[in-house]
Formats: sequence, C-alpha cells, structure tokens
Amino acid sequence: MAKYSRIIAQAGCHIHHAEPAQVYEAWTNPELMKTWMFLSGESRESEAKADVTEGGAWSVVNESQEETYRAYGEYLKIDPPERIEKTLVRKETGGQNEKIKVEINSILNGSQVIVTQDVVFLHHEQLHPKTVEEHLREQRRQTEKYWHEMFSLLSKQLTPS
Repeated sequence: MAKYSRIIAQAGCHIHHAEPAQVYEAWTNPELMKTWMFLSGESRESEAKADVTEGGAWSVVNESQEETYRAYGEYLKIDPPERIEKTLVRKETGGQNEKIKVEINSILNGSQVIVTQDVVFLHHEQLHPKTVEEHLREQRRQTEKYWHEMFSLLSKQLTPS
C-alpha cells in the first residue's frame, strides 16, 4: 500500500531590473508561464492556462521527445503583486496536492522571489523510516535545484538584454 511523506523545500532568487508586478505577471500570464515554468532542457512545445482567481485552475504542459510533463492545480490565495498560493499536482505525487507559496518582494534593483513548496514523496508503507528520511532530503535537494533552474529561465525572460 502507498504512503505519502512530506517535506518543505524553499528556494529564492533576485531578479534584477524587474519590478514585482512584472514577476507576478510571469507567474500568472499563460503566455509567459510557458516560457519558463516546469520546462526541461529538451522541451519542444509548451502550453499553459491560468484562471487567476481564488479557486481558479492553472496548468502547464511541456512536451519533449521522451515524455509529456503535466503540472496543474488551483489558486488558493491571490494577493497581487506580492503573493500567490496554489496547489500543485503532478504524476510523481500520485494525485496528492502539494502546496506552493510564492512571495515577491521589491528590493534594490529588482525583485526577490521566494518559493516554498510542500513536497510529497510517494513510497511503500514498509519502507524503513531512515530510508524515507534519506529520500525526503534528496527530494528537497532536487526540488530546490529545479526551482533554481526555473528561476534562471524566469530571470532571462524578465531581464532586459
């Protein structure tokens, strides 16, 4: 039988020369979302949808030669341009909701973005607790690394050339 364990991952970045309203727009405008959110290096085609209202749905689909990646969820709290809270569902979580909180702060020469994610790790209930802890630490590390990769793409979209 499957069991779910959770861990909190957090990542942040400084996006130079982008005001919080621009960063917020990149998180909520589907045309911008598909240029950086949940992309892999081999993504060929992306689509995104967003009903940016509390209770509204959002989704991102990225296709590569190897697979189609889908992420979707519901907006829980919208406080433009400073905060977005939403759920995240992906196949790796077996349909379990993760929560993502995005905080956007104005700082000197740009914006600071902090993402906190409630990461779900799906495992067999008989897995040894030490092994679960190791996997959770690795999940946190991988999630934080992935957010930093997305921040790099986001920054490229928002920083003038």
